[in-house]
Amino acid sequence: MSKKEKIRKFLYIIGIVSGGGLLIYQLISAIKAIPQTDFSQNAHYLIISSIFLSTFAIGMQIAGWYVIINSGVFTINFSSVVKGYSISFLPRYLPGTIFGYISRGEWLFQKYSIPFSMSNSISIWEIIATLTANVLIIFVYLINNFIPTYWITIIVLPLIPLLIHKLLVLLFSLLNRMEINIFGKLLRINSVPQKQWILCVLFFIFHWVFLGFALFQILASLGVDKISFLNVLFSGNLSWLSGFFVFFAPAGLGYREATLSYLLNDTFGVSAGIASIASSFFRLSTITAELLWILFGLLLERSLKGRLS
Repeated sequence: MSKKEKIRKFLYIIGIVSGGGLLIYQLISAIKAIPQTDFSQNAHYLIISSIFLSTFAIGMQIAGWYVIINSGVFTINFSSVVKGYSISFLPRYLPGTIFGYISRGEWLFQKYSIPFSMSNSISIWEIIATLTANVLIIFVYLINNFIPTYWITIIVLPLIPLLIHKLLVLLFSLLNRMEINIFGKLLRINSVPQKQWILCVLFFIFHWVFLGFALFQILASLGVDKISFLNVLFSGNLSWLSGFFVFFAPAGLGYREATLSYLLNDTFGVSAGIASIASSFFRLSTITAELLWILFGLLLERSLKGRLS
């Protein structure tokens, strides 16, 4: 085993142990709190609606990636994207987030002969689009709470994605000219047209909003009715960021749940037990939504094979 592989395995073990420990703690807290929780009378409908909203959110994520992948010289139809997107990205759970992007690059190369340099470029643009949409929503929350002037939100925030695109094009052009080698391979990041970039960011904004509504429904099922949607949306987005930057934890395992539980409890006054239940249910809701997209992709592939035979 090479030194690089040993480091990767060590980080993976740290991610599993630390993230898994946090997740188990959240689950235990949630289980303990369930007997003392007064669920809403229509809790089961609200939980089901949260799963549907999470499913729509994943659909927006897929649509955003579809726009990016078709912004260059290669073209993949939407049904093919649906079939391969979720399945190829499963390795982000095991062994970790970065491996989801590697797996997807392998799928694009094997299935559509898209070179790794191109798929890596797409992944970089997708990650930045996700972060941009996420942070824009956090900015809306901060402006709403600390600078309650709506013209700033309406005028300034839409300009941020445009500015980011301009800066990225310049940065990536500079990096390409520098001919940087990483692990013996020349770094080259292709540009994405501004129109596709803006559309991708917009799809990811809808992605986060749908996830916010899903979490809002979960809290409503637990009898929480004194928290605004914007507060819920902010909590969900910030918790996702906490897990994203812990790159060695599979899909932010444990860290997102712990952050979400903390924000709901400490910042917005939701009881600790209900916050733990909500964060655990939210993870289950998003995982269920991804499984539904995987199932849909498999059924779609089977249907297309049946038509061709």
